[in-house]
Amino acid sequence: MEREDYLARQLRDFARVLARILGLRDTGAVTEALEACERAIADASGLDPRLVRRFRAADVVAFMRLSGEPDPRVLGHLGAVLEAEADLLERAGRAEEAAASRRQAADLASLAAPDS
Repeated sequence: MEREDYLARQLRDFARVLARILGLRDTGAVTEALEACERAIADASGLDPRLVRRFRAADVVAFMRLSGEPDPRVLGHLGAVLEAEADLLERAGRAEEAAASRRQAADLASLAAPDS
């Protein structure tokens, strides 16, 4: 029960962070939104965001497993943040980085799916 309470709080916090990122994006605060993405990626994964971007999604999940089995909803949140980051990177004219973030988001989403 304690783990579920912790997870529920964590997921609520993640939702607030994602809403903040999207709000910053909508007001044109791209740099601030990208900084919030960095923090959100680190918080969700427990890893340096550069590692999350550099390694395959399966490897990211393997690293996350060192701290316990990651909940699929956390992986889904991580993917949503990476997708928001991709949109922000596109707006900043960083198309290659945006494509990489979008691929990682899709890969994490497939790993978070119940049938994976």
